[in-house]
Amino acid sequence: EDGAKKISVCGEDAAILIGHHGDTLDSLQYLANLAANKRVDGKKDSYVKINVDVEGYRAKREETLRALARRMAAKVQKYKKSVMLEPMNPYERRIIHSQAQELGGVTTHSIGSGDERRVVMAPIGGPKREPKPKKQTEQASDKPKVVYEYNPVREPRTIVKAKSIEDINLADVEDTEMVNL
Repeated sequence: EDGAKKISVCGEDAAILIGHHGDTLDSLQYLANLAANKRVDGKKDSYVKINVDVEGYRAKREETLRALARRMAAKVQKYKKSVMLEPMNPYERRIIHSQAQELGGVTTHSIGSGDERRVVMAPIGGPKREPKPKKQTEQASDKPKVVYEYNPVREPRTIVKAKSIEDINLADVEDTEMVNL
């Protein structure tokens, strides 16, 4: 890939090197790149890119993200509402953006900063920017709030927050929030 060197790790317990959504794998790749590009005597001839993969994880993760982009694009087009995905690293966001561009009918942009940067997918001609997700508070209100969780591994689920079970009437629910549970 673009002159990059690839390190593939295989073995019985190699999967432990992947970590949650590849966080440990990304850290190992970062360290490998630092070691490969260390300056000797203050001089460095050229930059060498090192890609580290464990048991084909990167290809599997890319396909999972592409499938997520297709599912979310279908929902955006069906319901004509924006969808905010979970926080992702730049490489994963790039996959979502490129898949959405190939599909058409939706537009994407990123919001947030650092580790909390997320992709927002919106219908073409829809709202340009989404507000940042509201933090969940324990303040009492007349109506319960519906909280949606989007996760690339599972389908979205709905959680209704209320003071007691008697307070829940789904027909009265109006306010929605997107939060990462």
